[in-house]
Amino acid sequence: MTGRPVTPSGSPILEMARPGSAFGAPGHLRLSFATDIATLEEGCRTIVATLDGIPA
Repeated sequence: MTGRPVTPSGSPILEMARPGSAFGAPGHLRLSFATDIATLEEGCRTIVATLDGIPA
């Protein structure tokens, strides 16, 4: 882990995910995949677009 935020503040990813600290994994995100394929595909596109915008 780099010590910097994984995603920018206000990111759509943060709206979809839950903090890992609530599940014993601080510094991580928890994602749920219990939904239909169309929603999963949209979520994956959102994750890719958001991560593409973060400088390496």
